[in-house]
Amino acid sequence: MSSKAVRVTIKQTMLALLYRQRLHAKRALSFAGKVLPKPLFEPLRALAEQIVFRARPEHQADTLPPIFHYWSQRHLGPRAQRSGISTPEDHYLSEISRAAETTQGVLAILSVGSGACAMEIALAATLKQENIRAHLTCIDFNADLLRLARKQAADGGLSDAMSFVELDCNRHPQFPASDVIIVNQFFHHVENLEDFCAGLQQALSADGVLLTSDIIGRNDTSPVAI
Repeated sequence: MSSKAVRVTIKQTMLALLYRQRLHAKRALSFAGKVLPKPLFEPLRALAEQIVFRARPEHQADTLPPIFHYWSQRHLGPRAQRSGISTPEDHYLSEISRAAETTQGVLAILSVGSGACAMEIALAATLKQENIRAHLTCIDFNADLLRLARKQAADGGLSDAMSFVELDCNRHPQFPASDVIIVNQFFHHVENLEDFCAGLQQALSADGVLLTSDIIGRNDTSPVAI
């Protein structure tokens, strides 16, 4: 095994160990959020989220609490199906296809808080297959995830259809003009919702559409979803 491979293995092992201690880290961060001044706490919170996403880019699915699955499967899912929505991803595709019918040129799609961009890459591939002219811009503050997503997009022949922008949406809610904006499981990460939503409104075209799927539980003081 090469020295580079050894370093990668050690890094992955350390990140995995940190990930398994996320409950203790969350409790520590919650306490820190109560005692530290905001200018000191915000960088700490951002670092914690970046570590978690680096350890497990797909972490969102396997850290959802049981109550999420209970509500989604028992209550929200059946309601959505009665409205003709099978999954959020299918709904996004349907609305984007509809928007493309009334948009001249290339449809500008923005995904805010895209994380590892798995959903966005799959969406861009489907749009390409269906000959829908669209360009999808992904915004996240984790440079490592964006680098990985950029490579995956290139491997899938989607480089011309996607862009990746590193930006902390909690601090700089200024987004490029877009015909469609997707906020997928990200609103619960935003602290300054007023400015964030104002930024979305400013970026969205007059006839644009905002698409979101999210769930927010109790009014918790926990500063980061890990």
